[in-house]
Amino acid sequence: RDNNIYLVKFLYGNSESQVTEDGKPNAILNGIPDWVYEEEFAFNRALEFSADSKMLIYIRFDETEVPSYSFPLFAGEAPHLDAFAKYPGSYIYKYPKTGETNSKVSVRSFDIKSRVTRQIKLPLDADGYIPRIYATSDPNKIAIATLNRHQNRLDLYFADPRSTISKLVLRDESE
Repeated sequence: RDNNIYLVKFLYGNSESQVTEDGKPNAILNGIPDWVYEEEFAFNRALEFSADSKMLIYIRFDETEVPSYSFPLFAGEAPHLDAFAKYPGSYIYKYPKTGETNSKVSVRSFDIKSRVTRQIKLPLDADGYIPRIYATSDPNKIAIATLNRHQNRLDLYFADPRSTISKLVLRDESE
């Protein structure tokens, strides 16, 4: 909600606990991908629980420097939007074109018990991508895939969500 992450305790009356507070439309997205990631890397969820469910790991997207695009909205039929029955409206979202600035990305871990958030130490180019994070069967290890801007170098890291230290375990590079 509002680009923030909330945990819901279903066994305790659906009580909510807010994980992030810096989410802001067209600026900061926590746990949900921006347009580029959704479209180019084909995913719509940028968060995972550790194997023991004690840590939440998520990607944070800072799209404050990404150019905006205005998309027209019309009344339509399904669903019908009364507000645009006579005149079209618009929806503004962050949409980089080729060569323009993309979101700055980082991986964060949230300790559910202590409520401490940490940033994973990851050697990522300033304009690099984090197209996937994966939970592993080891609660002290998450897998993080990174790509450089040209997408000709894929790195896979194992990171400890508590210590935030990552280790390169695989590199695939082409010309």
